[in-house]
Amino acid sequence: MKKYLCLLLVFLYICASSAKAQILNNDCINVFLAGRLICGNAKFQKDNLNGLGAVDDFGPQYNNARGCLDVSPSGKVEAQSAWYAFRIQTSGTLTLDITPFGSDDYDYAIFGPDKPCYALGTPERCNYASPKAPYGFKTGLNMIEGAHSIGAGGVGYCKYMDVVAGQLYYMLINNWSNNTAGFSLNWGGTAKLANSTSEFTATATCNVAKFSNNSVACDGTLKYEWDFGDGSPITSNNFLKAPIHYYQAVGTYQVTLKTIIATSNTPANVGVEAISIKPVTIIKVPPVINFTNLNDSYCVNATSFTMAATPANGKFAIKKNQVGNFTDSPNGEFNIAALGVGKHEVRYTYEDPTDIACKSVRLKVVEIVALPTLNLSAIAGSYCSTSPPVTLVGSPAGGVFKIDGNVATAINPATLQQEIIPLPTIT
Repeated sequence: MKKYLCLLLVFLYICASSAKAQILNNDCINVFLAGRLICGNAKFQKDNLNGLGAVDDFGPQYNNARGCLDVSPSGKVEAQSAWYAFRIQTSGTLTLDITPFGSDDYDYAIFGPDKPCYALGTPERCNYASPKAPYGFKTGLNMIEGAHSIGAGGVGYCKYMDVVAGQLYYMLINNWSNNTAGFSLNWGGTAKLANSTSEFTATATCNVAKFSNNSVACDGTLKYEWDFGDGSPITSNNFLKAPIHYYQAVGTYQVTLKTIIATSNTPANVGVEAISIKPVTIIKVPPVINFTNLNDSYCVNATSFTMAATPANGKFAIKKNQVGNFTDSPNGEFNIAALGVGKHEVRYTYEDPTDIACKSVRLKVVEIVALPTLNLSAIAGSYCSTSPPVTLVGSPAGGVFKIDGNVATAINPATLQQEIIPLPTIT
């Protein structure tokens, strides 16, 4: 009996934990926990399936006015509610289309700017209109209509908003139809919503540039792509958040940082890019490094060797498969068997003994390639001595055939004496 009781308790704990992990945005206070800071155009199909939420956002404990919104059959302002937030990146006019995926009656109210969920006050824009011409089931903000608040007998669009960079707004979208088809948000006007940003600073000492990265995503996580402006090869360094780059020549370089939203609670935001370009000036460089015996690629069965570079007396390190940290190679050994198939980064560091503050670093990507699989299916295992010459064909192309140690392009049975089957004697 005790065993069964323990199992039951574990099951209940798992269920409770799962329910706790699910954050809904039916309440204003959960907008950010639910990942509903809107970056731009987006589609939602499962945001308003849970009624008015855990709390009544228009209850007596809050200083939130319902504006044009009417009381639902449940006796509350919210029927099936979904709350969102959006921040303004550039000032201007803002329009919005809320387009149902079905024949649904959506109402909305926009609050702000910069007010907390418990004291939103009166909506800046509010629309409670039933679906009717000329907009049908669509609702939102446009450049045509002039009203800030519209009740049940009006049209579905309010006047556009004049917004200022940095402002934060909350928006309630209420599904009076009580179904689950969902809707899309499409923003317009001259203003832009805050999205991912690309922002960095650079500090250059001698030939070393250190980059700090202050980029942010309004929702989700970012990945980074750097172009240091000097034509250097692409390595793992180009994808770090805050890399250090070593330049090989004096000059001013235009550095580009591209940020890309990698993950987001709003699928439409994934892949959104932002780019910034800034100059970096290098006024002094140490001796230029050259790899003297390091090829771009090697076969996996090649012999290991000792790497060399100029100036001499520097230090080699290798990053296997371009992942993780560099491992020092004190003797400069490039161990092909230990590294295996893949692309590996070689780093050579040289410190000028006359100027230890100025360091040379150079990276090179070296690929170890697998041996090809040979296919000689076009060549038969035996031929009659009277057979005509046969062109030798194998794959992959580009190989060399040898017969008895001699380079050949064809088999000529008449001139070969070994492994040729004589014609049978007919009696």
